Amino acid sequence: MSTNGRTVRPFATVVVCLFLFPLLASLLSAPFHGPVAPVGASAPAMGDWIVTGPETVTNSDVTLTGNLTVKTGGNLVLDKVNLKMNCNRNGQFNITVKAGGKLTMQNSTVSPIDFQQRYRYNFMIEAGAGASINDSTLSAVGEGDITKIQTMGLSVNASNVKIIHDVFTRINILYPAAGIVVGFMASPLIERNDLSSFLTGISFIMGSHSIVKDNTITNNAIGVLCLLSQPTFKGNDINGNLVGMQFTGSQPTLTGNTFRGSYYNAIAAESSDVVMDSNTFSNNVGDLLFNSSGLIDRHMSITGPGNGIDIDHAGSKQVLIENSTLRATGTSIMTINDSAVQVLNTTFDQNKVKITTNSGSLMVYWFLNVSAATASGGTAPDATITVKDHQNATVFQGPADNDGMVRWVQVEQYLQVGTTRTYRTPHEVTATTGSLWGNATVTMDSSKTLPVVLDDIPPIVKILQPQDGVLFNRSMVSFKGNATDNERVTVVEYKVSSGSWSTATGINPWNFTLKLPEGTVQVAVRATDFHGLQATARVNVSIDSVAPTLMISKPTDGTLTNRTPIQVEGKTDPGASLRLVPSDGGKDKSIPIDANGNFKFSQDLTEGTNSIVLVAQDLAENQATRSVSVVLDTIPPLLYLYSPSATFITNSSKVLISGRTESGGGVTVTVNGLFVVVAQNGTFSYDLLLSDGNYPVRVTARDQAGNQASLLRNVTVKTTRPHIEIDFPANNLLTNTTLISVRGRAQAASVWVGVIEAQTFSASDGWWDFNELYPLKEGQNDLVVKAIDLAGNRDSQTVRVFLDTAPPVLNISEPMDGSDTTSLQINVVGITEAGARLTVNGELVGDTDGSFSVPVNLNMGKNTIIIVARDQAGNSAKVTLTVTREKKGGTTTLGASDLWPLMLVVILLCIAVFLLAYSYARTEPREEGRAGRYKSPKRKVKGGKARKAAAYTTIDEEE
Repeated sequence: MSTNGRTVRPFATVVVCLFLFPLLASLLSAPFHGPVAPVGASAPAMGDWIVTGPETVTNSDVTLTGNLTVKTGGNLVLDKVNLKMNCNRNGQFNITVKAGGKLTMQNSTVSPIDFQQRYRYNFMIEAGAGASINDSTLSAVGEGDITKIQTMGLSVNASNVKIIHDVFTRINILYPAAGIVVGFMASPLIERNDLSSFLTGISFIMGSHSIVKDNTITNNAIGVLCLLSQPTFKGNDINGNLVGMQFTGSQPTLTGNTFRGSYYNAIAAESSDVVMDSNTFSNNVGDLLFNSSGLIDRHMSITGPGNGIDIDHAGSKQVLIENSTLRATGTSIMTINDSAVQVLNTTFDQNKVKITTNSGSLMVYWFLNVSAATASGGTAPDATITVKDHQNATVFQGPADNDGMVRWVQVEQYLQVGTTRTYRTPHEVTATTGSLWGNATVTMDSSKTLPVVLDDIPPIVKILQPQDGVLFNRSMVSFKGNATDNERVTVVEYKVSSGSWSTATGINPWNFTLKLPEGTVQVAVRATDFHGLQATARVNVSIDSVAPTLMISKPTDGTLTNRTPIQVEGKTDPGASLRLVPSDGGKDKSIPIDANGNFKFSQDLTEGTNSIVLVAQDLAENQATRSVSVVLDTIPPLLYLYSPSATFITNSSKVLISGRTESGGGVTVTVNGLFVVVAQNGTFSYDLLLSDGNYPVRVTARDQAGNQASLLRNVTVKTTRPHIEIDFPANNLLTNTTLISVRGRAQAASVWVGVIEAQTFSASDGWWDFNELYPLKEGQNDLVVKAIDLAGNRDSQTVRVFLDTAPPVLNISEPMDGSDTTSLQINVVGITEAGARLTVNGELVGDTDGSFSVPVNLNMGKNTIIIVARDQAGNSAKVTLTVTREKKGGTTTLGASDLWPLMLVVILLCIAVFLLAYSYARTEPREEGRAGRYKSPKRKVKGGKARKAAAYTTIDEEE
């Protein structure tokens, strides 16, 4: 076929189709996809949504392009709804719950449709409406127009509203906003919500009595802003805000809240009255800042680096801090300006209080409990308790209860005005009942309970030294003791037997010293208190100055031993005490003695010289000391053997035993129980005669303390030669292998094959196998196998081996290689080595005497004859001959294998003729009007010039 006058050959068309077919097939086989809807697509966008009756939407995504209004009588329930507000400008669309309408939203979200939250919506609950928003998320609520308070966040203007366990959040923080704004007189319940990153977390405008509990309010400018309201805050976590709570003209109540990490103040109050209980403040820059405000605070805790409490211009408002702990570590714990502050039972650093003006004051009070009881242990019910400060002004006077207690008396520590402190403590407390009385002094720098004892018992006098019945070995004896009384002891006196009273030195403690005679006397001590009550103590004392006897019978002084412990025996006076004095300076050890004064005990010894020191003491503390010296030597003497070694084998019946021990002549040495001579320098030598066999030889050294050292040597005596058995090679072996394996066994682990030490293995019953490769030289080789046992005994055997690596002579005299013949059989004639084995074309001829003639049958055509001769050493020679058998007359017939070159030439000539004919037919023009497919070239005239057509034109056969 032809295109634009140019012939297109069928081959090219086929090639193009083959190229495009895989691409086309892949396109045709690909599945067709129409438009794809996004997964989880939202419901169609809505315009204004007006609710006038009950409506419930659950498990839905709703996009609102308009306002959502719940009108009077409307009741909208949103459960698991994702509501998107499609605003194109801030505040374009609102969510409004009108008076008489109700909205219930749970497990739902409300947010702008754009991710960046540039265009925000308003959410307003009007007065008279009802709402319950639970477990939901409100993102970017309120357009943030500061001139319209209802646009600053979730605007709540009704009290029938519950906001529980919700999250208020926003991404775009570049606009002012609040989380929740509570309007005029509205008091919603706000519980367990999370409000973060707002201008104000919760704002109260006026007249609100809301309950705000267990919320988390973090990272806001002001966590809670309260204007002219009276909300109650319980258990909230106020964390990381610039100001935690700001009160203006308000009367809030705060219980159990936590204020953490405020950047300015945890609480700031202006013209407010704040009641607080059990709140915790930690790590705030400032904790409480009160201006023209009253504060009643109980059980407060302040910690961290802040500056504590700042009270400014409180005027006539009460400021009371009670039962609290203030541990802020800033420069001030409390700053007071033009305010009167009372602190009761509160722990704080009193040096960190700043009072900036003389019109400011601080009064510090503590609780004092008084317990009145008699010295004998009874209570003092109805006792009169009087408390006076150090200026003798009566602070309190009144009766004790039935337990003798007066409780919770407020006692002033000091009054500070400006920088001047006036202290009221220490205080004196007096308790009286009938004729009994008691008093005590207390410094009130913390709350305390003070016991006051009424004296109703005499004093107590004790003699602490010496004990009653003690026996002394000296005449001068010191007496010591104490005298106590619930009030005061005025004097302590003493006397000996029936003598007169003398005054002791001191009272509690008291002491005096007396010189007493031999024998036993009684000493009395008497104490008198200021009421005249007396008490007396007595002690009996004996004097004895004679020392006891002491004797050590065993061991004798200078004893040498190698055993510990050692038995110590001796005798002292009956009734005396005996103790062992350790040489290391430790605690003495008591040694028991029998009724007759005999003693016996075991004493542990340490290496070297031990001194055993005994001290006997009688009841009067007279002492006698005896000692003996004992040397403990448990170290075995030095023993070293030069010979024999630990495992010694010899072929000599005389074995030398030599070595060295300690010098000095104090050590004896035995060899298998026989004494040997030891030189002064400690060396010794001994010849031990032994017959063949294995013998243990024990050498023992013993010192004078009985210590011994012993060395054991195993000695083997062997004087017989080892035996050798050679398995291979046999004697006079002929081989052509240059490396031969020598195998056998010997009664020795050391075997040599010539100059090569063989590796031995597989020991059994004293025989060791060997298998060693040994290189041979051409001709005769005498292999000498030697065996050497561990004792040095030797034996050898010789094996003769001949190495022949030269191939045998093989000469063929006829036929000639390449010869022709018409015979059916031919003789192969030649010579080789006598005794060689001959094969012709693999057929064994047998051993020859050197010459051979072997007939061989021939096939028609070319025949190959292979002659191999192998000598007795295994060397071989090979000759290959070619002989051609021809037909008689000289004619040769071609086989099929001779015709293939001719056939190949014929096929190539046929292909060439076909190609020439085909080329001629394609280029020869056809005459016009015949049944062919071509026409003669046409000429066209343009511009006065003729041009030839460049190609043939295709015409149909029907023309």
